[in-house]
Amino acid sequence: MPFVRTELAPLPARKRIALVAHDHEKDSLLAWARVHRDALAKHELFGTGTTGGMIASELGLPVRRFLSGT
Repeated sequence: MPFVRTELAPLPARKRIALVAHDHEKDSLLAWARVHRDALAKHELFGTGTTGGMIASELGLPVRRFLSGT
């Protein structure tokens, strides 16, 4: 078996996190986000239109929103 070289790369302190949920899971995602609000506030957040809007509205965090899928 050939030798595989592994290198560790440092992750930036500010990460990009996508928050996406199907309709029947949005309440669960919101509950999770409430618990982790302080940690999420340190990162750049992304979400679909509905989910991202819900997180932004309920938690007062900026969320870059994208068009939802069909």
